[in-house]
Amino acid sequence: MRELGWVEGQNIVVEYRWTEGRFDRLPEFAAELVRLKVDVIVAPTSIYAGAAKRATSTIPIVFASHADPIGSGHVASLARPGGNMTGLTIVMTETTAKSLEVFRDAVPGLSRVAVLWDPATPSHGPGLNAVEAMGRARGLRLQTLAVRTAGEFDSAFSAIVQERTGGVLVLSTPLFIGGARRLAELAIRHKLPTMLGPSEHAEAGGLLSYGPDRADLTIPQSVLVRAAQIIE
Repeated sequence: MRELGWVEGQNIVVEYRWTEGRFDRLPEFAAELVRLKVDVIVAPTSIYAGAAKRATSTIPIVFASHADPIGSGHVASLARPGGNMTGLTIVMTETTAKSLEVFRDAVPGLSRVAVLWDPATPSHGPGLNAVEAMGRARGLRLQTLAVRTAGEFDSAFSAIVQERTGGVLVLSTPLFIGGARRLAELAIRHKLPTMLGPSEHAEAGGLLSYGPDRADLTIPQSVLVRAAQIIE
C-alpha cells in the first residue's frame, strides 16, 4: 500500500478485527465496521465475506480468496459481480470435486468416503453438491458429516469408524485449517487416509492435499475483516 501512496496514519486508517477462533462473533464485528462508516471492507474468505454482506448492502466488500462466490450467491457472475461485492476466487467447488477423483485414484480399493463440511461456510453448500455429483459419477459412496466446531472432530471420526468408511475428504474452511493438526492426529490414530485442500493439512500429517497455494495470497487467514477508511 505504501508503494501505491497509502501510508497508515497519514492518509489512510485501517481498522482490524480478529475472531480469535470464535466465528460466532463475525456478525458483531461486521456490524461494528459498518457503524464506523468505513469506505471498504476486505474479507479473507467466504465465511467472512458472508458476514460482511449480511451487515451491509452499500459499503464495498472485497474478498481475497473466495471458494465459490457464484454458488454461494455472493455475486451474480465473475465478469459482472453486481451488488457491493467483488474479489478473487480460488474456484474451490471445482477443485474439491476434482480432489475426490484424485483421492479415489490414489487409494487402492477406496469405495466409501466420509466428507467433513461446515454448514456455516457459504461455499460448502455448492462444494458438497459438486462432491456428491462426482461421487455418483465415480461409483463412490459418501458419508457426509456436518462439523460446526473443533469440539465435534472426535465424534465425527467415531461415526466414520463405526461406518467402516475407507477415507476422509475434508472441505476447506478456517475451522478445519485451524484444526489441521488435530484432524491429522485422529486420521492417523484410526488409520484413515485423508484428502484435504490447503497444504497445511498435509504438512500437519494428513495424507494428501489438493488445491491452490494460499501462501501466494496477500491477506493473512488470521485476519477477520480489514476495513480501510480513507482520510480526505
